[in-house]
Amino acid sequence: MADITAGGPQERFDFGRVVGQTFSLIGRNFVPFFLLALIFVGAPQFGILYARSYVLTNQGIGGVWQIGLVGALVTMLTAFILQGALTRAAVDDLAGSGVKFGAALGDGLRYFFPLFIVAILVTLGTWIGFLLLIVPGIILALRWSITAPI
Repeated sequence: MADITAGGPQERFDFGRVVGQTFSLIGRNFVPFFLLALIFVGAPQFGILYARSYVLTNQGIGGVWQIGLVGALVTMLTAFILQGALTRAAVDDLAGSGVKFGAALGDGLRYFFPLFIVAILVTLGTWIGFLLLIVPGIILALRWSITAPI
């Protein structure tokens, strides 16, 4: 285990404590987290599935690939907004001020473009790592998996 000091007494990193705090955070804020996920995952997926079934019944299989392409783009875009909103909500809760739904939603929208740029850079860097050899790609993917919250 790695020793992590935070200026005070020396503490050891405990993976179980981190997982426990994560599930505790989710349990305390289930309703706002669920509503954010419903807005940014559930509603777009419902719209995509509805559009896909509409195209299948009226035009046949010819236009389904276009709906899939638009759906993938919408899913990607809303995922970045959700990631920003959930990060703000988690930070607010861990700071002891409680989750503010509007602030989380606002930060999710405000940090959309920086999150999008970071995701592009991380994806390109990870691909380059995978092209060099598999192991560098895995190492870079693991290291950069937390860049968005940071």
